[in-house]
Amino acid sequence: LVLFGKWLEGQAKDKAAAAIWSLMAQQPYHAHLLRDGEEKEVPINDVKVGDILRVSPGQRIAVDGFVTEGQGGVDESMLTGEARAIHKDIGASLIGGSINLDGVLTYQASAVGFETMLSRIIRLVEGAQASKAPVERWVDKISTIFVPVVITIAVVTYLIWWFGIGDLDAAFTSAITVLI
Repeated sequence: LVLFGKWLEGQAKDKAAAAIWSLMAQQPYHAHLLRDGEEKEVPINDVKVGDILRVSPGQRIAVDGFVTEGQGGVDESMLTGEARAIHKDIGASLIGGSINLDGVLTYQASAVGFETMLSRIIRLVEGAQASKAPVERWVDKISTIFVPVVITIAVVTYLIWWFGIGDLDAAFTSAITVLI
């Protein structure tokens, strides 16, 4: 039972790790930065809060921000689960990693790097994966006492039946019964 529980825990951790990797894959590597009226492709690490960026249809939104020009539909299903595109207009918030479906959007970066919504979600999933629930800690404490006590009672039962009555089969059956 303990091994089965550890196996289930391992499976859950593997699924959480796969979810983290799929979220990380949603992060784009480049952004289209507008400076002095020119659009320039820059690494995502060079984007700073307040920079003006542009995203064309079919591209991923580089960082969190607010629409300053344009309108269109954005697929945020990777975070929200919403199957339909969400219409964005001037002033609407954008989530880094979501996909611009139609319309060219110009937006101002409001969060970059580890401060984006996607990065915060990744950190939360990693934290949840690494920590134990309170009930899990409680069960671990109980099992560290309960399991040795039950095994000790089973051994004592076995010895009493074997030495006291002399029946090896009954001693083995009684010890297994205590364990079960």
